[in-house]
Amino acid sequence: MYATKGEYSTLSVTPSRSASITWLQCLLLQLPLETPSLPNNVNFGGTLNILCAWRQLQFDCRLLFVSSVEVYGPPRSEDLPLREDAPFRPANPYAGSKAASESLALQFFQSYALPIVRVRPFNHTGPRQSEAFFCSSLARQIAEIDAGVRPATVTTGNLKVRRDFSDVRDIVRGYFLLLEKGEGGDVYQLCSGQPVLLESILQSLTSLISKPITVSVDEARVRSVEVPVVWGDPSKTKVATSWTPQFDLETTLRDLKLYWDQRILSGAAPTS
Repeated sequence: MYATKGEYSTLSVTPSRSASITWLQCLLLQLPLETPSLPNNVNFGGTLNILCAWRQLQFDCRLLFVSSVEVYGPPRSEDLPLREDAPFRPANPYAGSKAASESLALQFFQSYALPIVRVRPFNHTGPRQSEAFFCSSLARQIAEIDAGVRPATVTTGNLKVRRDFSDVRDIVRGYFLLLEKGEGGDVYQLCSGQPVLLESILQSLTSLISKPITVSVDEARVRSVEVPVVWGDPSKTKVATSWTPQFDLETTLRDLKLYWDQRILSGAAPTS
């Protein structure tokens, strides 16, 4: 999410009957399990409304449905790296709503021949990302320490797991390429293809400042069941679109920290 905390839905469409539609909807993964109706109302209900309106208005365009790596749930070791044919095992309401919405998008392609391309992005980060997410939370804390407005302690969760991270700018470029070149009815992944230890992300960010820091693990941020490794295979997308990442992770993290530097300096980000 590259906006504010809470509910966030975006429909991007050019105002003409010949256009491209990118349908993004998301809710924070931290939503409690006791609220399963909220992500389904936003994700599944919103997708149904968009698809029905599109069919009724007969727009001559293509639609990119943005799903999530969360639909796979906790992967088995034999499924890694995850590919597009990996089974769905959604483990929370958000993941379930995304899996259901993706199935709905496929059904509209099969039933009505609407040119819908599905994409499953993996973890991505970069400037403007909400601090509710791991990389941006760390970057903000590091920037505050660097500015002298926070004690030299970073609070985080479990750093001993590995995830697949991309730069949001690469992900967005992949969206445009898939809209142009993706096969209707098909599904693609956008990911780096590299599992990264979360601890190394913290080390990269702390290397950007000269002040020594301590790390405090907040048990409230540690999941009771943590998947040790998740990473994907972007080969299908690369073959279909010639997409390749242009930003390495070090550059992404540096730009993210600079974003928070500017926010803190301008007073737009109240200090913790």
